[in-house]
Amino acid sequence: MAKQIHNFFQGSLYIQEAYLDALIPLYFKSITSSDDSDNGKTIEELEKSQISFINSSSSDINTTESAVKVVLINLIGPVIKYYDWWYDMLGTQEYMQILNRYKNDPSIAGVVFNMDTGGGQKYGTPEFFDFIADFIKVKPLVIYTNGLLCSGGYYIACPASYIIANKRADAIGSIGIYTEIFDINGYYESLGLKVHTIYSNLSSEKNKSYRDVIDGIDKNYENYKKKELDPDGQIFIDDMKKSRPQIKEEVFKGGAWNGEEAVKMGLVDANGSLQDAINKVLELAQSNPKSNSNNNKNSKKTSMSKKTKNFPLIQSLIGVEGEGVDTISTITGKKGVQLTEEQLEIVETALSGNEAALTAEKGKVTTAQEQVTSLETAVNTAIETAGLTASVAAAASIEDKITLLGSKVVEFGKQPGKKITNPKSEGDSFEEENSIVDANADHNKIYNQLP
Repeated sequence: MAKQIHNFFQGSLYIQEAYLDALIPLYFKSITSSDDSDNGKTIEELEKSQISFINSSSSDINTTESAVKVVLINLIGPVIKYYDWWYDMLGTQEYMQILNRYKNDPSIAGVVFNMDTGGGQKYGTPEFFDFIADFIKVKPLVIYTNGLLCSGGYYIACPASYIIANKRADAIGSIGIYTEIFDINGYYESLGLKVHTIYSNLSSEKNKSYRDVIDGIDKNYENYKKKELDPDGQIFIDDMKKSRPQIKEEVFKGGAWNGEEAVKMGLVDANGSLQDAINKVLELAQSNPKSNSNNNKNSKKTSMSKKTKNFPLIQSLIGVEGEGVDTISTITGKKGVQLTEEQLEIVETALSGNEAALTAEKGKVTTAQEQVTSLETAVNTAIETAGLTASVAAAASIEDKITLLGSKVVEFGKQPGKKITNPKSEGDSFEEENSIVDANADHNKIYNQLP
């Protein structure tokens, strides 16, 4: 038993410091106790005490084979990798085995993890993170907390389908890693035990960062932080950003917030109750067909009735045929519809295209307005030139002015014009012209002789 507690405290920790300090008395009790008997609960007993099933009472879900149930799992206490009877805690390895049993069970709609933990061991936590990220592809898993959801505890919760916190939850966040190194050699020596730590000549780098701290070489712990803590801390942050890109950058400095503040920081999706978390699982299960069917072809599938809302234009755009789009119920009691990411991209592209078309049409309207303004100017000039300004009302439209000009043109066209006086022609005087011609000229003689 003392060995189990010792292992917990000697590793790197994804844990809130105050939470760890609260566990230290347990550590000293373990190393000073002479009782090493196994008096805790067995794994089977812990499962029975920490797992329960809630039958769905939602009117939106009807089943043909069996009642759709939500599995409620309590994870309260430090995060550890393996079952530990001293803590009366299941480890992440046991939780993964439990979830695997329900992953393809057609009677299970999904899972709620009721968590109250300040974190714990680094060992096994990233693996559990990956497991949950894979689990939610098949069934929804919703996290609920009304206490602590810090460090390694939040690491586990981060990839879940949804996170709900009581608005008065104590602390959420504390992203990061640290360790507390206990040099207990002095304690052993006080018991009369002399500790000799000996390394092979071939193992000069083995545990060097740790030994440099114990031996006082790395006095400021900079080398230990660089070699041991910073890489794991960066992995923690990268996983958080990948699962919840909405988290504010300030969170990664390691602060913690209450339930209400955690929503604003992007750590939590909503404030609510444990019942809200159960309802959210049922809602997500309804919108995800995989959530209620066993991937095994030999399994019986649970059928669910669906309610729809008709949106003809949107349906035509995204290619949804039939009566309408499936509706969902939110934890606030409001109705909504479920669209896939691909469908949303189609809508986004269409809206983008409409925006471009609208911009082009606005340009045409501007050009037309300029032409109308130019026409109005020309008409006003014509009115003024024709001396019709007094005949035009102050509020007359361009159409009225053009009509006035047209009527005046018709009126002027009907008026008689002046007769044109042509000068009287007296005719040509050939006698006078002939008297000028010299008939005796040689060329005229020839002309006159022509037949």
